[in-house]
Amino acid sequence: MTSPIHQGLALHQAGKLREAEQVYRDILSRNPNDSDALHLLGVIATQSHQLAPALRLIESAIRIRPDVAFYHNNLGNIYRMTG
Repeated sequence: MTSPIHQGLALHQAGKLREAEQVYRDILSRNPNDSDALHLLGVIATQSHQLAPALRLIESAIRIRPDVAFYHNNLGNIYRMTG
C-alpha cells in the first residue's frame, strides 16, 4: 500500500497540482508537523508563483527538520526568485 505522501508526490510529479495539494493538506490535517507535506505544499506554492506562502511553508518544514538539505535548497530558490 502506498503512503499518502507518496500518493501526493505521484500526483505532483504528474502535474496534478490541485489534487496533490489536497493530499498534502489532508496529511497536515492529521499531522500538522509533517515536514514533507509542508515542504511539498511550499513547492506547489512556488510553482504557482505564490512566493510568500511558499516561503512560510518551507520555513516551517525547516523548523521541524533542519537536517533536510533539499528543504534549504528550495528555500534558497525562493530567496533567489524574490531577489
